[in-house]
Amino acid sequence: MNILFFANPKSVHDRNWMQFIANDPRYRCFCISRKIHADFNVDSLGNIIYLGALPDFSIIRFWQPIGGLIRIYQLLRKNKIDIFHIIYAEPNALWAMGRTFYKVPMILTTRGTDVLKAIPKHFEKTDLLQKIIQFLYKKSLRSFSTITSTSQRQIDSIKSLGIFSDFRVVRTGVHVEAISKSVERLSIDKPFILFPRLMKPIYNHEFSIAAIGLLSDSTKSSYTMVFLDKDSKQSDYVERISGLIEKSLDVDFLFLDRVQEKELFDLYRQASLCVMNPISDGSPVSAMEAMYFNTPLILGPLEYDADIFGEITKLESWDPSELSGLMEEKLRLTEKPNTKSIILEKGNRQKEMNKLCQIYERLLNQ
Repeated sequence: MNILFFANPKSVHDRNWMQFIANDPRYRCFCISRKIHADFNVDSLGNIIYLGALPDFSIIRFWQPIGGLIRIYQLLRKNKIDIFHIIYAEPNALWAMGRTFYKVPMILTTRGTDVLKAIPKHFEKTDLLQKIIQFLYKKSLRSFSTITSTSQRQIDSIKSLGIFSDFRVVRTGVHVEAISKSVERLSIDKPFILFPRLMKPIYNHEFSIAAIGLLSDSTKSSYTMVFLDKDSKQSDYVERISGLIEKSLDVDFLFLDRVQEKELFDLYRQASLCVMNPISDGSPVSAMEAMYFNTPLILGPLEYDADIFGEITKLESWDPSELSGLMEEKLRLTEKPNTKSIILEKGNRQKEMNKLCQIYERLLNQ
């Protein structure tokens, strides 16, 4: 079976999905991307064949979508594609406008911010341009044979726009096999609290730093605060967070560059506590990886799927003092939570990707 992905080759999440499928001998995988994502190392895709990039679907530059639709059609025919799988809805879902033209089954995968924040914003405005965008998104979202989302909340958000489809929850999940093969590589001198999300404004690290400033003197002196992704291309945001760290003179911070997967597993394994409080979220792999290691975890005041995150401590409000209080409380506990079993049952990447393969097979045989 030949699968064409429209995805971001620079995204770890997108590559996780594509590479898991590409490693299955039943599938031959191809990828196209947005032009803004075309600057990447092609070798990072492994055995996925990269077919090039398209400009974004534009309403004002009407010739761009016409050319893009024709280009997609040509790639589908030339490579004998059986399934066209678009990852991330905003703005990629708009290419589903060519569904009747393509004449192949189409799948959309949403991941969180795309359908929880970005697309709903277009439905908050009433000017003519936004009305056109609303119409195009509704038509596009209704064109998919199946829509998979990494959380139930995303499905509910799409339904609130009046879209009803064959919805399935398929999470990225934890690569359990890779973790089982990993060995300890990193060593940090004293106990530490891990803030594992990347350096992007949506991950709201300034909120975490505000809470750190409210911790007791004994906690500040006993634990190192570990942040990652200092070498992020979001240089303005890195500079902002670095400035806040430099002002926190009574706290021991360790600001690391982006680490490799095996090193990240070491950090989860050794961390005394893991904290993340993004502005928007789906079913975060980082949280599930912490849970796999039974590491105490605190999440922000967002709605998470109860079947996985129901027992995880969550903030009730965006109040730094609440977060600092919960951090102190978690650090006083002597026993680790037993969350690994939840991940093995409901957040195992192998099981989740098997769900996706079943969707492919069903659509091909319809």
